[in-house]
Amino acid sequence: VRSQDEARAGIKNYGVVCLGGSEVANDYDLLIVGGGVAGLTAAMYGAQYGLKTGLVERMMGG
Repeated sequence: VRSQDEARAGIKNYGVVCLGGSEVANDYDLLIVGGGVAGLTAAMYGAQYGLKTGLVERMMGG
């Protein structure tokens, strides 16, 4: 089982964009709010299905 820190670091390998600040204004097919277990899983699957996926997390990596 991966830790959340490892999962957050690895999620970028799926093409998920981690957002903060003004970047949220960009167009995404799927925008996930929260980088917990459910949010990371949803972002991973969205990216695997070819959706332009963004992940908004208050404290990425921590």
